[in-house]
Amino acid sequence: MADALISVVVEQLAPFLLDKLKKEVKLVLGAPEDVQELHDTFDKIRDVLDDAEKRHVKNALLNLEKNEIKKVPESAWLEKLKDVSYEMEDVLDEWHTKILKSKIAADESSAPDGVEGARVSKKKVLPALGRLEFLEDLNLNGLDSVSAIMGFEVLGVMKNGDSSAAPVIAFPNLKNLRIRDMKHWEEWVIKTTVNITLMPLLQTLSIWNCPMLKSLPCQILSSSSLKEMLIRSCPYLEVSYLPPFLENLELLFDAGSLSISLSIQNGLHSNLKSLAIGYSPHSTLPQGLSQLKALQTLKIRDCDSLTCIPDELQHLTSLQELEIYKCPILGPRCEKEVGEDWSIISHIPNIQIG
Repeated sequence: MADALISVVVEQLAPFLLDKLKKEVKLVLGAPEDVQELHDTFDKIRDVLDDAEKRHVKNALLNLEKNEIKKVPESAWLEKLKDVSYEMEDVLDEWHTKILKSKIAADESSAPDGVEGARVSKKKVLPALGRLEFLEDLNLNGLDSVSAIMGFEVLGVMKNGDSSAAPVIAFPNLKNLRIRDMKHWEEWVIKTTVNITLMPLLQTLSIWNCPMLKSLPCQILSSSSLKEMLIRSCPYLEVSYLPPFLENLELLFDAGSLSISLSIQNGLHSNLKSLAIGYSPHSTLPQGLSQLKALQTLKIRDCDSLTCIPDELQHLTSLQELEIYKCPILGPRCEKEVGEDWSIISHIPNIQIG
């Protein structure tokens, strides 16, 4: 009964979806092939469900003849259904990517490299990337001509949206976001009356060489899914507090306020387990290390200006590993038994200095 119902739904839904796809995919090069592939995929699903229905009825009749009530094994056709559904998802992913490229690759001769190898046109904003429901990895690189990286248009939200409208989920499946070499990018602020959820599955955030960037949106800092963050060469970036469930943090060169102080949101405990600091221009490590009660690994490398280990490191009883590499002033101060800072770090089980 359930199989028959699903089959009827697919029969009714497929023509509607295909008609919609045929209209929208005209924007994409190679669209006829994609539409035909989707059509073939729907046919496969119908065939699998039809086969399941026929075998269900046949087995039921045989069981009735034998006066048996027996559940029909369905694992085989379910596996087939999974296979064709994965195929369809791949096609839709490719389709979304082609649409994206068609929108941002209008002028290839004068723009720097952008999203997924495409080239950015002279437009000042990106298309509505937030609506790409299958997008899991996003790389934004060298988009100097773009003024709003994650504005309303990119998220797929109207600027003056209706606050009573249904909630909006932007980038619903995005897991990894990398932004780098944005020389003129200054703001990443999202203020709207629309009920919006931003990147609910985001796990990794990397921001490189954005010398004018000043802040991260509160939706990112409050994320419960963000586990890893890397900040490199963002000297003006102000981060008011660490994401509560962040486990790995890497700070390279001047990472803005995080290079100076690591703040924890009021009433919350840090879940940070690994902290790496490299090429810091500062003479001291960030303040607030004593708040990182879950910290297990601290790596410091190529920090020529670091002069000492702060006393608060002595209170980190959870710290299991300290690695100091190519730090000409700090290294000798941490030498076992003889270094001036040895008494601060002697409780750490594994210390490596090189």
